[in-house]
Amino acid sequence: MKQHLELLRTYYRDHRARQRAAQRQPKPPWTEDMVIGWLMMLQIPPFENAMPVLGRGAPCPACRKNEGQPHVTCVFPGGRVRECKGCGAQWLESED
Repeated sequence: MKQHLELLRTYYRDHRARQRAAQRQPKPPWTEDMVIGWLMMLQIPPFENAMPVLGRGAPCPACRKNEGQPHVTCVFPGGRVRECKGCGAQWLESED
């Protein structure tokens, strides 16, 4: 456990250093969350099934509501990412 604790401390120190460096940059660098989001959106293994793929106009896959129009968070060739205004769930909408 002591080895794991030291590895965790090293990770945290590096993470904090990256945060401080990002605050000094005019354009912040990509974060881990951004990279994972793109991998999910582009369905790169092992993230190919992380977001449900639905047809155009389908209701939210999480809450099954279609309150208002879910907003588009990203558009790319072949589809878009939609987000439910009610529960915050995201899914891919295919143009096929």
